[in-house]
Amino acid sequence: MKYAIISDIHSNFEALTACFEVIDQEKVDAVACLGDIIGYGASPNECVEMVRDRAQFVVVGNHDCAVVGQTDTEYFNHDARSAVFWTRQELSPENQDYLKALPDTLEIGRSLLVHASPSNPREWRYIFYIREAQREFAAFSQQICFIGHSHWPTFFVERDGEYTQVAPPEIVVKPEERAMVNVGSVGQPRDGDPRAAFAFFDDATGRVEIRRVFYDVERVRGRILDTDLPRSAADRLVWGV
Repeated sequence: MKYAIISDIHSNFEALTACFEVIDQEKVDAVACLGDIIGYGASPNECVEMVRDRAQFVVVGNHDCAVVGQTDTEYFNHDARSAVFWTRQELSPENQDYLKALPDTLEIGRSLLVHASPSNPREWRYIFYIREAQREFAAFSQQICFIGHSHWPTFFVERDGEYTQVAPPEIVVKPEERAMVNVGSVGQPRDGDPRAAFAFFDDATGRVEIRRVFYDVERVRGRILDTDLPRSAADRLVWGV
C-alpha cells in the first residue's frame, strides 16, 4: 500500500489544501495524520474537518491535547499558549470531541504512528539528533516509526546496532533495517524551508519520500494578522522557522 503521512498542520488550511492537491495526484491508498491539526493558525475548524474527512489514520498531538484540556500548557511558550486559548474559543464542540477521542499511537502494517516519541507519547519529547533517536528505537517493535512534533523532516536508520541520520528527500528502508522518520510540518515548517512538508510511504518497497509544496503564505499571514493570534505565528511562515 501507498500512504501519505501528514503532521503539524497547525490550523493552516491553505497549506493543507495544497498538500492534498499533490496527494490526490499520487492516488494513495490511505492518508495518516500525526497530530497537531490545530494551533498557531486561523483555520482550526476547517483543518480538523478536512482531516476528519480525508485521513483514515489519525493520532493526537500536544496542541490538540492542550486545546481540549488533556495536557498542561505550562511548558508552552507565551505565543503557543496564546494560540491554544484563542483556538479553544474558536473550535466547534464537534471538533473538540473529535480531538478528545484521538489515540496516542496507531499501527499501520509494519509501521507505528506517533506525534512526538514512541517511548512516552505524552511527554512530547523532541527528536532532532541521533543521540535522541537512538534511545527511542528500543521503544517500538515495528520496522518504521513515523513522527512529527519538531517540524524538521529527517530520517534515522538503525542497522546492526549502528545508527545514522539521513537528510531528505528520500530513503529506502531495507528488510534488515529499521527507521524513524520525521515527516516535517504541513503548516509551520521550521527547517528554513517555508514550503509545506509531508511524506509518501510505499510499504511494499520501503521507500519514504519527503515532499515539499508551495502554498499562498501571504494569504495565511493575512488571515492570522486579522485575529488576536500572536504575530509571530504569521511572520515565521515567511522564512520557515
